[in-house]
Amino acid sequence: MNQASVAMRNDCAVQPQILLMEDESSIAQGLQMVLREEGYGVDLAMTGQGALDTLSHKAFDLLVADLRLPDMDGMDVIKRVKDERPETEVIVITGYGNVPSAVEAIKTGVVDYLPKPFTDDEFKTAVE
Repeated sequence: MNQASVAMRNDCAVQPQILLMEDESSIAQGLQMVLREEGYGVDLAMTGQGALDTLSHKAFDLLVADLRLPDMDGMDVIKRVKDERPETEVIVITGYGNVPSAVEAIKTGVVDYLPKPFTDDEFKTAVE
């Protein structure tokens, strides 16, 4: 999300909405707290299917997606999101980053790719 769209939304009193798809609860809770402190609305999905279910009834400005999930590959979720809601921006966060997965993510339209561990500031910059 660019700062202009966030500023425009703030003027209209609309809180940018983020879906955080992360299966490690301590990471998910920490990132959720960081995002809420920055003024974003945040929904949490611990599985790929949970993310798809949430996305089926609510629109999001941004999907923050882990690649390794207990029930499916995060790239499968990202591809579905980009097919069904191409306006939704996507950031990948992963503890298993490598060049082939980064290339695949970029080809799919992901706007940023953050290998874990990353700092709160790196995360906030990617989201902005």
